[in-house]
Amino acid sequence: ATTGAFAGVANTVEVTVEEDVPRLFTSLFLAGTVPISGRAVAQVSQQQPACILALHKNKNRAAQFTGSSNVILENCSVHSNSVADESFYQDGSSNVDMPCASAAGGSNHTSGLKLKECRAPIEYAEPIEDPYKDLPEPPASLMAAACQPNNNFGGAAGSSYVITKGRYCGGLSISREVLMQPGLYIIDGGSVDIGSQAIVNGTGVTLYLTNNASLKINAGAEVIWSAPTTVNDISDGYEGILLFVDRDNITQEYVFNGNAATKFNGAIYASSGEIKYAGSNTTGGGGCTQIVASTVEVYGDAGIGTDCTGMPQIGIKTDQLVRIVE
Repeated sequence: ATTGAFAGVANTVEVTVEEDVPRLFTSLFLAGTVPISGRAVAQVSQQQPACILALHKNKNRAAQFTGSSNVILENCSVHSNSVADESFYQDGSSNVDMPCASAAGGSNHTSGLKLKECRAPIEYAEPIEDPYKDLPEPPASLMAAACQPNNNFGGAAGSSYVITKGRYCGGLSISREVLMQPGLYIIDGGSVDIGSQAIVNGTGVTLYLTNNASLKINAGAEVIWSAPTTVNDISDGYEGILLFVDRDNITQEYVFNGNAATKFNGAIYASSGEIKYAGSNTTGGGGCTQIVASTVEVYGDAGIGTDCTGMPQIGIKTDQLVRIVE
């Protein structure tokens, strides 16, 4: 814009339309035409960071908030690529606080949805490309590595374990306290099953689920996971990635419950899977959590933050918005 309140402001466009129109009533006593003009200024808003992206192209409720969930999304929005009538859905018993929501299709929501930066979910928006479509699978040497000798960590109350990266065949069962050393954990078949009494901590870890491996974190478990933040021999090239589900896995649910102390810091990526997310810290904790999956359902108390300064490779942006400001 070159004039008005937004003169010189970046990302603005000023349009002035002028036309000389014939006189009507005044032509009885005046000659000539009448100049008429109109002016408007539009501003292109900066893209919104998104922390939840549902990739499914046509499923109803591809991104949904259900049950008695109490959800706070800090500085991050939600987008669904589905063109269905209820692409984005939020039901009446949930309370959801976020900057904005958008969908390639329609939306259905109630007064429990509180949006800070848009008046209502943005409908019929452009789909967002899968940000991890080029993420490579682990190299063949790691996929064929010898299986770890133990994948069951239970025992009497008070038992604790330290486990290392590697290939865990037939799943990973945890019901007591486990410290996961940094690195890539390949879960080849079976299930990652974290019991309700478990305490699991892992910094600099990535889980790769293959051979139709599944994951379930039970309510009550305390799980604090953080993805690698640098490229080194420990991260195996998966900096920023907390969970990577094999694209060839069957369509199934991956369940993230937990308790008030639970935090997931990094990207949860399941392009073929259905993420069910609940039971984590409701403040978001200032962390960096991102969910990219075929469908995403948040159904319990949950907090998600996008302070991803330590993980610059993590990031999804929703489409830019054009607003009339003058």
